[in-house]
Amino acid sequence: MHKTRARIGIALTLAALLISLTARAQAPQPVVLLIVVDTLRADRLGCYGHTRPTSPGLDRWSERAAIFDHAFAPSGWTAPSVGSILTGCIPPRHGFGARKIDATGVIEWTPLGDALPTLAERMAALGFRTAGFVTNPFLSKEFGAGRGFHTYSYGEASNRRIRRADTGVRLAWTWLERHPNEATFVFLHMMDPHMDYDPPKATRGRFTGGLAGRLPVRGVDRVREEGLASAARREFVSAAYDEEVCFVDMQITRLLDLLENSGRMQDAIVIVTSDHGEEMFEHGGFEHGHSLHQEILRVPLMIWAPSVRAGRYDTRVSLVDILPTVLEGVRAQGATPKAEAKLSAPSLLDGISLWPLITEGKTSEALEDRSLLVHGTYHGAEQAALVDWPHKLILPGDGPPRLYHLVDDPGELDDRADDDARRTDRMRADLEERIRRGELERRSGPITLDAETLERLRSLGYTN
Repeated sequence: MHKTRARIGIALTLAALLISLTARAQAPQPVVLLIVVDTLRADRLGCYGHTRPTSPGLDRWSERAAIFDHAFAPSGWTAPSVGSILTGCIPPRHGFGARKIDATGVIEWTPLGDALPTLAERMAALGFRTAGFVTNPFLSKEFGAGRGFHTYSYGEASNRRIRRADTGVRLAWTWLERHPNEATFVFLHMMDPHMDYDPPKATRGRFTGGLAGRLPVRGVDRVREEGLASAARREFVSAAYDEEVCFVDMQITRLLDLLENSGRMQDAIVIVTSDHGEEMFEHGGFEHGHSLHQEILRVPLMIWAPSVRAGRYDTRVSLVDILPTVLEGVRAQGATPKAEAKLSAPSLLDGISLWPLITEGKTSEALEDRSLLVHGTYHGAEQAALVDWPHKLILPGDGPPRLYHLVDDPGELDDRADDDARRTDRMRADLEERIRRGELERRSGPITLDAETLERLRSLGYTN
């Protein structure tokens, strides 16, 4: 009799444990979604002040987000900027995208070296299933950007062929549906607003209709020459770019709505940003990779999470802050399936977590008083900049420094370097010392590329 009761008790205990484990497995698991839109300037979204209806979906969703009005890209082009997003470190330290040409003319590129753990590696160490869906040649595994991802899907890209945003969303959502009972981290990179401007049927003609011009818009040098000579050409090119942005807005909105309707948004941390912007002739140039003015560096940054306080934040932030923000966010929300592995010393991070600010309204002296370093242009001499709000110093690499006051002169048309020589000298010394320190700490070596990869980069304007 006693043995029978004991067996019944054990059976009931096991049954209860099984039910508990099953319920836990079926409960929504945390999702961290990082969306990076290549070449998206902040001021081309309605929620950042654009007058064209390029982003009705994100405008609606932004009402529930922490939205930063002064988010700076850490570089003027993709590789160093994404390197900073993935490592939380400034470009001189991680070195991703640094290049040199040997005596025979062969370009040697510095990949994202393994000395610094990536966000994907950190998330995997926390027990997250990780996936990346990308479509820029610099984000291929050859350059090291795929480190730490259990699934890494790279869509080959050139100016005339990219993986569209709708395909990226479909791949990311399909993957998320296959992992409903696991904590997941997804890095989704979209390239639609990058040259060429070739908007798909869904948005083609929405803003260019009635304007003089023909789609697609191709040939950076030709577009630059024609745009500088003709206001009508500039208007058409700008409208074509906006049609690409509008298509991206539709796809991001679709993914956010899918998360919401599935119930997974309630356990999600979602970030939407860009690696850099795009010049539309503001300073006599076009496209990106050649300057560090605000049309290149000011990018959108929106963050959603259950505990985030929705609203606008005027704190000056950098994309190096994304990694520490995500890590603190998943810890704070109890979304770490296993104990964190010690991947690196905290001192290796240049970014500062924004989590206390966007969840509790708490800022810090370190966040408020710091200056932001920017480093890296692709074309011409290497450029760097330092933002010590409201001042911004640009070192053009082949000329004297330029100093701007971003509040009084947001278009950066009035160079005050000579009028404020003491500030210029101080900021220049600070900038050069930080670059030197970062480069001394870099531990990644160069790689050479095959002919096929070089051809894809040429088509995107990255090599001559």
